[in-house]
Amino acid sequence: MKQLFPRGLVMGFIFSMVLTAVALGVDVYDLSFRTGMIVLIVASFLQAANN
Repeated sequence: MKQLFPRGLVMGFIFSMVLTAVALGVDVYDLSFRTGMIVLIVASFLQAANN
């Protein structure tokens, strides 16, 4: 299974799902534009740091 699903790709997928959940959370909780952008940028950098 390690050959079919390398750890880096699986972690990237998981971080992508987390980023999507964060984006939905920003929309659902109706955060201000500034707060929403800060949260999304931080989550994006965390995803990029994983790769």
